[in-house]
Amino acid sequence: MELNAKTKEAYEFIKANSTKNENGSYTVKQSDYLKFMDGQGVTKQILESVRDNNTAWNNGMYLKAADALKENIEAAKKAGEDATKATGVVTTNVYNGQIKMKLQASKTFPNPSKPGVNVVKTAVGGLTIEQNRSLDQSILTETEEDIKKLLGL
Repeated sequence: MELNAKTKEAYEFIKANSTKNENGSYTVKQSDYLKFMDGQGVTKQILESVRDNNTAWNNGMYLKAADALKENIEAAKKAGEDATKATGVVTTNVYNGQIKMKLQASKTFPNPSKPGVNVVKTAVGGLTIEQNRSLDQSILTETEEDIKKLLGL
């Protein structure tokens, strides 16, 4: 696999600074991530500013999705439809992907501590950040081929 210089540097750093846990997943400590990013000129202050502004943006998206959910619940009720299936969605295209906030009017979940008893939650949903556009397509293709071979597909 041919990697560009930045990807190779990041990969080598991650390999050297990740630890494997009992379930087979790897973790890189935040301090190591910050060290790598600082070495690339992205200081902790820049990361904190991006985090704070992303948090504000995501909170705003949640509030707008909640507004849309309320509107769609009212519209479903007026149309005689099942309002519990209404959703409110807001998306934002960003530099290397998309941020999507989706709320569902209600959802029923099993209660693990009480078999046979369900819990109904309202305004269920969450934030999805899709950044596939920031991944090099050749890495994705080669990895997919490697996994297929390992699985015998």
